[in-house]
Amino acid sequence: MLSRFLAVCSGSLLIVALFAGCEQKTVTTASAKGGDAAGSEADGGPAAGGGQPAGRPDIGGPAVVTLNKDYNPLKSRVLVRHVKLATKSDLEYAVYYNNVAMQDPKKYEHKEIAKKTLADLDFDGTLVEDSIVDTIDKTPLSQKSKDSPMAFFPMSEYLINWDYDLGVPVSDYGVAVSDERWGDDEVTVPFQEITKAYLHEDGGKTQMYVCVAFKPWVKFLEGVDDEDGDGFKEIYGRLPDEALDDKVVAQLRGTYRREPQTRQEVLGNGDNGEGGWLFQLCSDLYPKYNTETLDARQRAAFPDAKVRPLVGDAMKCLGDLEPNVIIAARPFEEWHVFNVFVIEGFKD
Repeated sequence: MLSRFLAVCSGSLLIVALFAGCEQKTVTTASAKGGDAAGSEADGGPAAGGGQPAGRPDIGGPAVVTLNKDYNPLKSRVLVRHVKLATKSDLEYAVYYNNVAMQDPKKYEHKEIAKKTLADLDFDGTLVEDSIVDTIDKTPLSQKSKDSPMAFFPMSEYLINWDYDLGVPVSDYGVAVSDERWGDDEVTVPFQEITKAYLHEDGGKTQMYVCVAFKPWVKFLEGVDDEDGDGFKEIYGRLPDEALDDKVVAQLRGTYRREPQTRQEVLGNGDNGEGGWLFQLCSDLYPKYNTETLDARQRAAFPDAKVRPLVGDAMKCLGDLEPNVIIAARPFEEWHVFNVFVIEGFKD
């Protein structure tokens, strides 16, 4: 029972892979509200390795949707997401973006810092100054590009693992933003970070726009809004042109964003998922969260009587969908949270 393994594994981030009985369905979720989405890419660009322009398969709407409409990344106990295309980009976005299991709820106090407006938020040239805006609708991004975000941290890690010399420069832009402490080095955590990245075509040149999200306890912003009401004020801006090598663009558009993975590549082999994306995710998170993959039979127990008061009615948003991945997390003492994912769109 889930309550039993929560008691045994307190303090751990637990990943439950529910491999059995998850049939693939086609469900249009483009109209779903109350969640972030990652969807079809419309801005073209070169295919990996050259040749004709290559975009993501047209799936008729967003590829990742947060289904529980009242989800709050600071307060909710459950996050329910539907991944309609099993690309590495969308899988990582579903896990890493605004995940309550990865948020620090502590309210840090910083020194008195002079008010900062958009003009002060280029992070020493990390963002092109005249591109900085406070809402995504003020960017030149197309609607389909807005629907196609990448989670910045795992995307930059993917590039480093693919080609260190080409990936590090992209990652360094994220480091430059996170390292800005505004003269208060006593606060040991970042005031802000790049959370999302978008590809944009401008006159045949691919550019990268990013979202910088400020922690809820930051008090010095002026003229910066929390446009989506998630508790984090955001700005948007473009990275300098030199941030993206043509080979980086081709890799992102190809292997990372366009190519769905097989069910085995995602869920792995056997009950523990060995060899799959899920198993690797567990390994990646282990140093920080002490992750462990559990037997798929735990599926039948979720949510059990002990967990149900925490989850409430959130699971009703699934309708006829069946989750094939559940993450149970206890990132802080006496704070259980759950990720529920329905993954579809596997490669045949």
